Amino acid sequence: MQRKLTFIIFCLILLVLGPLLSNQPYWMHVVIICIYSSILAMSWLLILKIGHLSLAHAAFMGVGGIASALIVTKAGISFWLALPLSGLITAIIALILGFPLLRVKGIYFLIITFAFNELFVIIIRNWKFLGGYVGLIGVPRPNAIGAIDFSSKVHYYYLILFLAAVTVITLYRIYTSRIGRIFTSIGEDEDLARSIGIDVIRYKLIAFSIGCFFAGITGSFLVHYLNFAGAELFTTWQSLYIQIYAIVGGMVSVIGGPIVGAFSLILLTEFLDIPIKAQPLVYAAILILIIFFLRNGLISLPQRILAWRLRLLRLLERNIKHETA
Repeated sequence: MQRKLTFIIFCLILLVLGPLLSNQPYWMHVVIICIYSSILAMSWLLILKIGHLSLAHAAFMGVGGIASALIVTKAGISFWLALPLSGLITAIIALILGFPLLRVKGIYFLIITFAFNELFVIIIRNWKFLGGYVGLIGVPRPNAIGAIDFSSKVHYYYLILFLAAVTVITLYRIYTSRIGRIFTSIGEDEDLARSIGIDVIRYKLIAFSIGCFFAGITGSFLVHYLNFAGAELFTTWQSLYIQIYAIVGGMVSVIGGPIVGAFSLILLTEFLDIPIKAQPLVYAAILILIIFFLRNGLISLPQRILAWRLRLLRLLERNIKHETA
């Protein structure tokens, strides 16, 4: 526990001091992508905790992003009000859709969420009010706060870092509370949870809405960061990437795993300068290797290395005893 706490504190200090160590715009952009992808993977994993594999997380991110862009551009409301509103709107839509959808389980829920994501993209592309094929161009940057006018990527970096901190703290409090244990029990055995008096649908709706809320505020940040909102940002491929980040990082750690997975995969593709069209192949290959050889994800790698080291030491001890005998 002490080693874990030391490692977490070190990572936090490194992230806070990141812009001071290197303020190159390109790498600042890459780290911003890593952080918001981590938020999406963590919020998606909350939905998986209740036993539902969703392929529509990018669509809910799009709901928040489009809503925020329209609130700011059409209604003239400040970004700082649009940010929580976009998450709230996304959570309400998730609540409405989840009431019938969460009664479906397994492959059927997966297919329905896949269809919802595809339908969402089609609606955006064919409805000019939502951007159409061109998208919503010129989405304004967040309103200035004193000297922070969001003219630099450093300002966006600290904003997404703050949102990530809020997400981590909120999800940690949920997982360590009674409601978190209820989510876990529902995911492990829904019938058993229902038999002891748990209102399964109610708690499923709560988890689904919370997960989609964080997807919504991430979408809000994204469209204002890019100054653009278009269907290509919210495709089913993006939903798949979110799942891959969580699986590769390790789902045994509901917070650390998604963060490790997102940072590892995105930084790897950037360092190796892998073209965008080839990234799905690289992600697929890494996913297959993780499933076969490191089922608990990259976050379990230090423990596996320690276990291999202990086995090697024991083997060497046996060989030494055999030779001396």
